[in-house]
Amino acid sequence: SAITLWIAVQVKKLKHGPAVDIALEDRAGFMEVESYIPLGDSTKLKKIYERGNKGILKGPETVIFDPNGNMYSLTEDANLVKLFDFKLSEEDPMVITADVSIVADLGVGRPLGGKFTYDGKYLYIADTLQGLMRVKFGRNKFPTVELVASRDDVNGDQFLYADDVDIGPKTGHVYFSDASRVEPERIGTEGWDTLQASKIDFMKGEKSGRLLRYNPLTNVVDVLASNINFANGVAVDKDESYVIVSETFSSRVLKYHLKGDRAGQLELIIPELPSFPDGADCDFSTGFCYIPMPTGPLPIVKFLFSLPQVIEKHLRTLIMILPRSLQPQVLPYGGMVEIYPGSGEVPPSVSRIFLDPHGETISFLTGVAVHENSIYLGSLENKYIGVYSLD
Repeated sequence: SAITLWIAVQVKKLKHGPAVDIALEDRAGFMEVESYIPLGDSTKLKKIYERGNKGILKGPETVIFDPNGNMYSLTEDANLVKLFDFKLSEEDPMVITADVSIVADLGVGRPLGGKFTYDGKYLYIADTLQGLMRVKFGRNKFPTVELVASRDDVNGDQFLYADDVDIGPKTGHVYFSDASRVEPERIGTEGWDTLQASKIDFMKGEKSGRLLRYNPLTNVVDVLASNINFANGVAVDKDESYVIVSETFSSRVLKYHLKGDRAGQLELIIPELPSFPDGADCDFSTGFCYIPMPTGPLPIVKFLFSLPQVIEKHLRTLIMILPRSLQPQVLPYGGMVEIYPGSGEVPPSVSRIFLDPHGETISFLTGVAVHENSIYLGSLENKYIGVYSLD
């Protein structure tokens, strides 16, 4: 029929090809939430807004602190910005205002994750377009920006979606995620559509995410783990014995062992989460790690995975053909989990769940940073930074 022919033509036009089979064990399974801590609690949550609304603090995906406690963020306009002079609003006790200044223009890409070295001299940044970047802070007034690992610097292979980054406290190695083989595309002249790329990755169903490591002494990038279903947040523990990885589209958390009997192995430690995980950060003082969840468990995902594999695979291909406006949209939702990655005789577990289930107060959280017993919550789209006190 004409419809069948049209679909066949559209499938051939798909840049990344049709959907592939997703193994049953890799399908996202969402844990049932029986109770949670309200993330929108006004006694615990505050929001940091840019004073004067100059339009600098746009999409602050990740909050970064240097060793002296200065706060920075990475924005939609590919700027590294610094926040300072914090003041509590007299009109709204939940609002904090801050001055925001541009520290460095990072070029034409979309920076997502960032982390300072422990001496504060360098800031490493995962940029979806350019790769792994480094900002050098010295005595000069202006920091210098350099690309230390381009997208072609993995044994002749490419990494197309640098996502999150952390620094090993013992070796200084830089651990970062290559989320997917589906690279973000340009939105006109305004920016990069990282969200749409992640949707295509989910519908495609190909586990192409990887955990990478950059050695600053040798300038070499190597692959630690592959076959990850959208490798997202990464966080190293205080002893640099493992790296946790948020595996977004399987809705679970992985642990890559760097030391011990299991060195070189990738372990599944949290098999289910309330929804899709994004960034990650660990608190060295408590051993707990925190992972944001940008959207709720989408009904379309539950529906697809209730179908026989051959049917849901074809439906995922059809969804990829649809115009973006008709494809599944993220739900208003604010979420974060606290997990214990496991140690010795103590098994891994989800210890606490923080939710604003309808995104009424805070939503679309993609980045997380632990600092002085508070969790700083970034977002690809928000124009503020959330601060949740654990006190």
